[in-house]
Amino acid sequence: TTTFLLFIISVSTFATAEKKKQNLRKLQSQHVGGVVSYTAMTSMLSSSLDDDNDMVITTQEANIIEELWKEEIELEWERADEEEARAGELRNEGSNEIVKGTSSFLICNGLESQSGNLRIKEIKETISSLTGDDSSALSKDILYNKDDFTCMFSTMTASLARDIHEIKQHILIQPMIPATKIRKSSIYSLLSNEFETEGIKSIVNVAPCSDIVNSTTSGATFAVHLIDRIQESFADPESRRLSNNFMIDAGAEVNRRTQVYQTLLDAGSECGNVLESVSVEVIEQSVSSYNLRFEFYEDEDNLCSDAFIISLSTQPDVCSISREKSISLLNDYAQWILQSNIEEDRSFWDAGITGAEQIVQVSDSGLDTDNCYFWDSSPGEKKDGTVQSSRRKVVQYHVQSTTDDSDTVHGHGTHVVGTILGKRSETGTVSDEALGFADGVAIDGKVAFFDVGNGYECCYVPGASSLFGPGKDAGASLHSGSWGGSRNYYDAFTKNIDDFIYDDEDFTALFAAGNDGAYGDYTVLFPSYGKNVIAVGACESFGDDLRSGMLGQDYMADFSSVGPSFDGRIKPDIVAPGYGILSSGAQPSKIGECDPEGDRPNYQDGVSYSMGLAFMQGTSMATPAASGAALLIRQYLQDGFYPTGAKNESDAITNPSGTLLKAILVNGGESLLGVRKNSGVFPTNMYDNHQGYGRVNLLNSLPLSGRNNLTAFIKDKEPIGDDETHVYAFRLDSDSNQTTCEETNTFSVSLVWADPPVSDGCGSCVVNDLDLLVEVDTIPTFPNGKNTKDSTNNVERVRVESSNNEEVFVVSVIASNLVTSSQTYSLVATGCGLSEYDGKLPTSAPEPPPPPTASPTDCINKVTVRVKTDDYGSETSWELVDIDNENNVVITNNEPLLSDTLYEDFICVRPSCYNYIIRDSYGDGICCKYGSGYYQVLLNDEEVASGDSFDFSESADFCATWSPSPSIDSYGMVEDSSEDNSGDNAAPSVDDSDGGDSETDSDDSTTDETVSDDDDDDATNLVSQIFGEASQLVSQVFEALDEVFRTTLEMLGF
Repeated sequence: TTTFLLFIISVSTFATAEKKKQNLRKLQSQHVGGVVSYTAMTSMLSSSLDDDNDMVITTQEANIIEELWKEEIELEWERADEEEARAGELRNEGSNEIVKGTSSFLICNGLESQSGNLRIKEIKETISSLTGDDSSALSKDILYNKDDFTCMFSTMTASLARDIHEIKQHILIQPMIPATKIRKSSIYSLLSNEFETEGIKSIVNVAPCSDIVNSTTSGATFAVHLIDRIQESFADPESRRLSNNFMIDAGAEVNRRTQVYQTLLDAGSECGNVLESVSVEVIEQSVSSYNLRFEFYEDEDNLCSDAFIISLSTQPDVCSISREKSISLLNDYAQWILQSNIEEDRSFWDAGITGAEQIVQVSDSGLDTDNCYFWDSSPGEKKDGTVQSSRRKVVQYHVQSTTDDSDTVHGHGTHVVGTILGKRSETGTVSDEALGFADGVAIDGKVAFFDVGNGYECCYVPGASSLFGPGKDAGASLHSGSWGGSRNYYDAFTKNIDDFIYDDEDFTALFAAGNDGAYGDYTVLFPSYGKNVIAVGACESFGDDLRSGMLGQDYMADFSSVGPSFDGRIKPDIVAPGYGILSSGAQPSKIGECDPEGDRPNYQDGVSYSMGLAFMQGTSMATPAASGAALLIRQYLQDGFYPTGAKNESDAITNPSGTLLKAILVNGGESLLGVRKNSGVFPTNMYDNHQGYGRVNLLNSLPLSGRNNLTAFIKDKEPIGDDETHVYAFRLDSDSNQTTCEETNTFSVSLVWADPPVSDGCGSCVVNDLDLLVEVDTIPTFPNGKNTKDSTNNVERVRVESSNNEEVFVVSVIASNLVTSSQTYSLVATGCGLSEYDGKLPTSAPEPPPPPTASPTDCINKVTVRVKTDDYGSETSWELVDIDNENNVVITNNEPLLSDTLYEDFICVRPSCYNYIIRDSYGDGICCKYGSGYYQVLLNDEEVASGDSFDFSESADFCATWSPSPSIDSYGMVEDSSEDNSGDNAAPSVDDSDGGDSETDSDDSTTDETVSDDDDDDATNLVSQIFGEASQLVSQVFEALDEVFRTTLEMLGF
């Protein structure tokens, strides 16, 4: 007996080790010989390598690509060795030339079951053990952080890089391939035949590796150093020769893409004069982190800037290069729509929350400061950035050397500012203020204006510190930007803004999502697709602001850009009216231009071009409306309206964070009904790519005494450590609060955090992963409409409908994987009669249950769902519900679906009847007008549903039955056969097909009649079972040993 038990223990230990080995193989399958593979690299970094989005390659071509990739990496190792050797030679010769001998590297830690923070700590400790210094090599920006590994850029010598990997085999390190430094679509000329046509200026943004540039002075020095080295390479044909595999291309005998890049680089020999005229700006990205901005003039067809970009990619101290594209410009009804969505109900104004003492910074084309909605007739107005806090509306007007200090007739900026805070005064005095046709949402707010326009030319937008700094000096902690541009990756400009917000937690910025909705998914513009900003989409308005065919504020505007972001995050964040918005209209040649006499103008007829009002449409108009609502929230908190809903100065939250404002806005978001496309109207759903978290509704977001029955709970700037869990518990107990609630009450909770800096070009941009989980009676509800944790977004919301005062909502905030030691967050929970619960929780601090890890072959009933999307994948969604279990959703598509992509999901289900439903929000199915999509549902590999052509939805029912098999767990998987299968989870008895004496499990008292009482038979059966299991384990051991033996032979060269 002792021998047998020892054998079982040793087999179990071996099995555990084998499982770890399989996990390691899974990790290494993404790498080639300790090198991050081409496939893995292109998935986590948006670079010029994957410019050919539509290229389809075969398995053979994929293998060729990986081989070419390895060859290019070996070449870069040689160059890194040469750089280190050159530095050593110069030091030996006593040369004054500064050469560090370092190169840029990608370093990834794949240590299993560790957070990014611990992985980075290990990298630093390893470097420190080798050099005595852990601060010089690593970039402050993370490239990638998920459960599999954590990656970042670094600069170091080739010998140090090899030593790191030698000491820690799970730390993968390789030189940066030049082409991976060039951000996607940054080369325009010969490669794509796309030329910049918007003027003579071309801008190239460069991110140095590590801390080479840590001040404006060192940045200027480094820029001169780069230009000198590139001019030398332009003059030397050998120095500018690219490797054959510079651009990986397996589809041709001759690497055409590399040849194109070589042609561009050779053109650099004619660019000496252009390089000499390049101007350089050092941009502060975040604390002690700077980028370089090179501006080219008279660069015909961008040939010289293209050559400059390619040559930059070969420089050892450069990690990221991108071309900056041009930035372009992109309400009295809005007042009540955003406050309550009840006609003429301006509840927050009635409570005295009008934007008083609040300042917003706006950057736009210009501001006509003497329009009656801003005019201050007192003398002394300045437009040089001076802060004039006593002025009626405009407390600062900042101009740049490239901009003027006015707006054009019916200009963009004047309209935008009017929507936020315009307040009519026909004499330009406070005493003459009166309600007008186009007062803003935060009617008593003030503006610090930053001019980015020059006449009809726009927009000249500087880096974040230069942009936001003047406004902060004037007292603004909120910025509204109704401009943006199109890029297909996370760019340096957006990163700059995200980093600023991360460093300044009291600051936030709202940006227009864009007006490219007609072009489908992924059309949200920069910088609104940033992690830490608030992207605003547009819905229609109301009444006189509607034209024929428009449906009102419950419908999205057809032009509003569609998400998600390029790394899959939900965008836009929120929605506000932006179609047919009446606001102030600039008349630069007039003073005090104002409302017309008579009735309010309507959108159908428009307004005279000579009026002081104007109608406009676009997310440019929605953004200031949402910004006005954010100002009202800020005043609400600072005046002490939380938690009672009535003003109490002792309750004031003096400096609410930007993440708190964002959390309040998204937590109260109201779902819209549909979106107009072409000539049709199609449904839209919460969390989809059209409306995100819904339209702003302040009465759904915050308690207001006498106006709603809402109660709120707020946590702001709450720190959580790596691997910590914070647990909160609530009840919707209307009786105890003497509150009258609807029969069905909604518990809503939102979690928002400002995510740390990440490298531009990131493929998965959120690097600190917090998880929000809500449990009611131990049943979990996951955020953002998913059926599992969300590792993609840094905004998470859960809503649960309840009609039971006894239910306890257990809310967990889980720091699943941080790259920093801690992360602050904002949490907002609301509900009618909401109160904190301090009783015994149904469970201890919960964690998200892991998904089933068994293979599909372990299922009793395996459901396989295959969906091939059409050309508009984001319109498609599907779910599988358990009909016999209150239509509980068993599985759904977790992420927005990509276009023209085949998805396959499986799940193990318990015996029950199920309904599969597939939806298309546009109403044209998934075949065949816009692509050839289809769906198929299999039960135990037998088809139970399929189709392709339908309108808005199609569904099918099927039932999964019991099988004569061992018991199954809650996931529908086979439980350990050695466990007791009796009780509630036992399968019903199954008749033997031959009518013989089949043994059954039953709770009936007659069980003794079917189960033998013979002890000898029981002992025999037990021994037989034990040795049967042992035989299986032995077989597994020999199979594993056989694999080890074959692997050893391969390693020895046999």
